[in-house]
Amino acid sequence: MTARDRSLTALCLAALLLSVSPFAGAQALPILIEGDLSDWGSLAPIHTDPSGDDGGSAVDFGRLWAANDDDHLFLRFEVGGEIELQESNDIALHIDADNSALTGLFVDGIGAEIRWRFGARAGSSYRANGTVASSLSWIDIEQIQGPTTTSTEFELSIIRDGIPGDSPFSLGSTVAILLRNEPSGVLDRLPDVGTVVTHTFDATPVPPPTPIPLARQSPDHVRVMTHNTLSDGLFNHTAEFTRILQAIEPDVICFQEIYSHTATEVRDEVTSILPPGPWYAVDNADCHIVSRWPILTTRNLDGNIGALIDIAGTLSDADLYVVSAHTPCCSSETGRQAEIDNIMAWVRDLQTPGGVETLADDTPIVITGDMNLVGYAQQLTTLLTGDIVDEGTFGPDHPPDWDGTALGDPVPRHTHTRSAYTWRSDGSSYAPGRLDFIVFTDSAVTLGNHFTLWTPDMAPADLSAAGLQANDTSTAADHLPVVADFLLPVATPAELTIFTAEDSLRRTP
Repeated sequence: MTARDRSLTALCLAALLLSVSPFAGAQALPILIEGDLSDWGSLAPIHTDPSGDDGGSAVDFGRLWAANDDDHLFLRFEVGGEIELQESNDIALHIDADNSALTGLFVDGIGAEIRWRFGARAGSSYRANGTVASSLSWIDIEQIQGPTTTSTEFELSIIRDGIPGDSPFSLGSTVAILLRNEPSGVLDRLPDVGTVVTHTFDATPVPPPTPIPLARQSPDHVRVMTHNTLSDGLFNHTAEFTRILQAIEPDVICFQEIYSHTATEVRDEVTSILPPGPWYAVDNADCHIVSRWPILTTRNLDGNIGALIDIAGTLSDADLYVVSAHTPCCSSETGRQAEIDNIMAWVRDLQTPGGVETLADDTPIVITGDMNLVGYAQQLTTLLTGDIVDEGTFGPDHPPDWDGTALGDPVPRHTHTRSAYTWRSDGSSYAPGRLDFIVFTDSAVTLGNHFTLWTPDMAPADLSAAGLQANDTSTAADHLPVVADFLLPVATPAELTIFTAEDSLRRTP
């Protein structure tokens, strides 16, 4: 299309749109991209696409929301059927950065400077004349998506300024937004041809998140940490893991991806980093549990492991049951569901008198690890609610909290930013995602401080105070340490044994 043709087309569309009400939204919000949409509040959608115009595909766009903070554009949209956003779809997002049909890639009445193909995990930026300026990866536009599981609705963020390429640009004060499902031709679009949907950035300042301190809220809290170490990283990146563990000071550590070292070797390594001992450790496959207190029982659950930790009589009236899990990755949907079914069946056994192992009523249960929840949403549903899929093999459903409800899922965010991803690999086409979890029986314990540690975004003063370096977590592994503190049923003061301040409030086993 020539420049003259583009101008004529744009003028015709402008005339057509005079009879169409503009769809402009403006709202500054502190959005956390993790798949939980509650922080969008009562914000009205900027457009609602008609249902049933999907052209026979699995994607039928519905409502679209837009918001922003000082640095990001946030989008939330419905797709009709349950899909996975980073796999096996043909949805393309177009953003007209200057809200002008005369610049960028001319498509359905807008001039797009960004085109992002979700299923391909790739995009392009466009020059003013409509030619490709550069290819884009998620990191080029700092795109974060949620959830990582299948869903009928998604949210995402992209950076507003500083998008790279040989024709860099910024998102202007008003941008036009277009979604198209285009496997072969266009089966559905939001908005339909003849309508342009825009978002005008709200200049109301959004306060930065309050930094989360690394310290416990109370020395009586039991700190549980999970960390996938990426191929024995505990032993390959010793300096980084030393600083991380000394900054966090966990009581119970659930490691994954320690393949070439025994539980004894892991225990000894942790003892050298976090004296005084003794520490205790068990393992199964690549999953390890390391504890300041003795481990009373263990249970192998496929390649995962559960353990009962002997806390009663020291810091609590109750013991603590912990599972360290590393379920199958990527496209292994059946295997991942089966392992989560098995874990939840074991929780049912623990809570049922006369089972293989029966816990005392209200014993806190914490399930942690790299759950690899990048496929069907049912797997997360099973983990939280005990809705077992293969009941023929693993038995009936069982609500996993002691009060007959679902487990608590605190969604620990990064200490210094509004992010909740726990995995990030800058060389991967996959955008960062929340793959690591700490879920727990929230009727039996009180949640304290909780966070995910991402050192590159920490303030220099906070890094220095914690003895950390900016690249510690990004160098140590592709997964991040996830931490949660719990107040267990409390013993009487005479039963508590607490170290002095010189010992950093570490508890005796």
